[in-house]
Amino acid sequence: MTKAERKEAWIDQIKTAKYMANEAIQENPSDGGTCNFDEAMIKKEKWFTYAEIIAIFNECGLSASKHKAGWLLVGGLHGQAEKNTLWAKTFAFWLDEQGFETSMYYQMD
Repeated sequence: MTKAERKEAWIDQIKTAKYMANEAIQENPSDGGTCNFDEAMIKKEKWFTYAEIIAIFNECGLSASKHKAGWLLVGGLHGQAEKNTLWAKTFAFWLDEQGFETSMYYQMD
């Protein structure tokens, strides 16, 4: 698989994960009333630089930033509490199922 083909595959998978996460919060609209900054995390892959990965997420309408060694935070920030956590967890879970190495970043306000 060429780098361009890999990029297109990532874009498709990320857009699908975003769609699935958006659907999850539509089905569970409660936001609970507390504030958090929970975000999905994705492991940096060897095929792309940090800047390239961030650009891919930006192209998909999401923010991403370098976190700790080898990880990026992916922001959805849909609501402030359970809705935001549900979005991030669904997004990370879906990408994990597609072979991405993912985790979650949990932070309460």
